[in-house]
Amino acid sequence: MTTTAKGRAACAFAAGLMLLACGPEHGFSGAWKQNCDDPAGGCPQDGVELKDGTVVYALHVGRYGDDVTGIVVRYTGNTYDPLAECGCYIMQGGRASDGDLSFTLKLVADGNGGGPGCAAPDDRFGSACQDALRTPKCDTLDFTLSGDDDQLTGQLVCNAVSRPVQFVPASGKTRRTCLDGASCAHLPDAGTP
Repeated sequence: MTTTAKGRAACAFAAGLMLLACGPEHGFSGAWKQNCDDPAGGCPQDGVELKDGTVVYALHVGRYGDDVTGIVVRYTGNTYDPLAECGCYIMQGGRASDGDLSFTLKLVADGNGGGPGCAAPDDRFGSACQDALRTPKCDTLDFTLSGDDDQLTGQLVCNAVSRPVQFVPASGKTRRTCLDGASCAHLPDAGTP
């Protein structure tokens, strides 16, 4: 092998390592849904009103080193049916380590990416969901989770009231965008988690 060929091979190897270093981490990446099959999942049971309402959450997570981004979709009741969707939110301040994941949802539009993807709910949403979108029970939700590729457990905090939550991996595609007001009624990228 010539010196030039060795140099090219070394450069290709170094470039490959750099690309791997900049790529997404696998830990926590993907779709997760709240585990309503387990009482520890923190889902509303038999219409019990939780501090943040009678909703369940699906997480669509992308991890890049210690940074986490993604969206969170709320559903009314204990279902992940796209027709039961009740708001889609962009994760704010997402951080991750080997076994921990944390982020905040801003439920009120703030002009900086906070608030629901469908800012003006229309007839597609039931009245309970319309009310939840227009006047949320808290301004922000804080998620602090720990776990591995099989399960995430932790706390959900709404107005200083904390409750346990649990998430398990979900099948289906990972959503990458929230729906804006113009496309909200048509659900172009919706799907079950």
